[in-house]
Amino acid sequence: MDRRTVLAIALMGGVMFIYQTFLAPSPVPPVEQAEQTQSSPATEHLDRSPSDTRTYGSTENETTEEFSGRSDIGGIPNTEAGVAMDASRRADVGIAKISASPAVSIDKQLYRTTLDPRGAKLPAWQLTNYTDKEDALVNLATDPAGLMRMSLITDAGRIDLSSLPFEAVRVGPNVSQLTTTTSSGLIIELRYEFVDEYTANIDLWAKGTVPGRRNAELELEFPTPLPDVEKIRQLDERSAAALVMIDDKLHKETVHKKKPGWSNHREGQIRWAGVRSKYFIAAVIPTEPVAGVFDADVPTTAGRVRTRLSIPITEEPSQAIQFSLFAGPMQHDLLSSRGVGLESAIDLGWKVIQPFSRLLMICMAWLHRFIPNYGVVILIVSIVTKLVFYPLTRKSMQSMKGLQDLKPEMEKVNERYKDDPQAKQKAIFDLYKEHKVNPVGGCLPMLVQMPIFVALYNVLANSIELRKEPFFLWISDLSVPDNIATIFGMPIHVLPILMGVTMLIQQRLTPTDPRQAALMYIMPIMMLFFFYTLPSGLVLYWTISNVLQIVQQVITNRESRQQLAAA
Repeated sequence: MDRRTVLAIALMGGVMFIYQTFLAPSPVPPVEQAEQTQSSPATEHLDRSPSDTRTYGSTENETTEEFSGRSDIGGIPNTEAGVAMDASRRADVGIAKISASPAVSIDKQLYRTTLDPRGAKLPAWQLTNYTDKEDALVNLATDPAGLMRMSLITDAGRIDLSSLPFEAVRVGPNVSQLTTTTSSGLIIELRYEFVDEYTANIDLWAKGTVPGRRNAELELEFPTPLPDVEKIRQLDERSAAALVMIDDKLHKETVHKKKPGWSNHREGQIRWAGVRSKYFIAAVIPTEPVAGVFDADVPTTAGRVRTRLSIPITEEPSQAIQFSLFAGPMQHDLLSSRGVGLESAIDLGWKVIQPFSRLLMICMAWLHRFIPNYGVVILIVSIVTKLVFYPLTRKSMQSMKGLQDLKPEMEKVNERYKDDPQAKQKAIFDLYKEHKVNPVGGCLPMLVQMPIFVALYNVLANSIELRKEPFFLWISDLSVPDNIATIFGMPIHVLPILMGVTMLIQQRLTPTDPRQAALMYIMPIMMLFFFYTLPSGLVLYWTISNVLQIVQQVITNRESRQQLAAA
């Protein structure tokens, strides 16, 4: 094998190795079950059946007495970290006489949710077309506070809506109006409209005079990252992130790297903010970009990042704060249709690679309209990619073969001018010119293809379209490694082994300097190690590409022998 070929292959492998090792986050320890299920006293206090319509005190004094013994206010734990974070914003607002209405169930084509008037919460948000590791419907709302928590922040303190009972009126098949009144006379009205494509449109009015209203804010909070729903938990852990789009720029905070005490604060024109896992996202989208504040922090447990968006509240009571809550799959077309850059939440590689990644996603989605098997789609993409780059690949192979044929002549030049470097360099270039050989011809075509290879890596490794999609036989999920058996605790993945064998055959067919013969065996082993835990869809593509490369190499070698025979 020519040195330049080795350099090109090593560079390609190095780029992917660096991406996987340093850019793709490593897994984190599991969160203790107790920490996942622990609820604050306020949440437990409000945990009643939907039919419970008990009045929260008939007078202001009774209300005050009812809440006076609580160890936290607004559902925030009275921990050291919680006190440090919210001591300046707490307030026991009290609740006027009002009864909580029964929960409202919403059943849309793509999702099912429940609206609980006890806190205006969304305690369930199930996606009807996706299942989790237990083959149950994916539920993005697993925190006691629901999918999203809302609070009003004033100079006088904090009003946590999740601790208030609301009276709900269903004004349409998918529209509910919720109302509550605090003891200070503040009337809070909410209007939920559940629409298609995993979205709820929410309007909020705060009517009445309260201390500090001039500086009031609406805080929208995702209390925890999205739940782990993949069979391989590390997939969600490595991808979990808090996200915000400010001034058309995405800011991403990877969850697993964050330790207790970490926090981040950003301000600007916010288009959306949210949290994501490997394949799903929940995001708040203001109707118009708003001058708001984005905060993320880890109050207690490592990896449990809290994400908050604060929006200023107008002093005009009749003017509502309007925003949408999107919670669904990270499908590129679906997210881009929102028109706010939500699709940037999908990892499609470096900025220069993203156009290639988007093009590949569009092509694969178009092919899938006619071919319902994504494994076959990957097969077609592999063949088309090889055909498109065949002229470059052929030129690369011919250049490598030409350099290999010139080695005897070059050794003579090295011996003849071993004491005169300048004369040796000139003689070598004259040799290249005479035989019409480009010394970088074997490497440059491979580098030109690098953007496509990296784009394919990102698309096949991060596309939700491949999630739980079978190919054939034992390959039942193209988004995870194929597993045919487990021996002594070690999973046996067949596709990476086949890929290593095809690479070894390819290396043996490639003209190789005897002094570099050891690399012929080292490279397949390195690539086998690197690809062993990657998604089977990506390994399938690489294996098919190797088989096609073998065919190209056989054709090139045959042409070379025919040319030598003719000479």
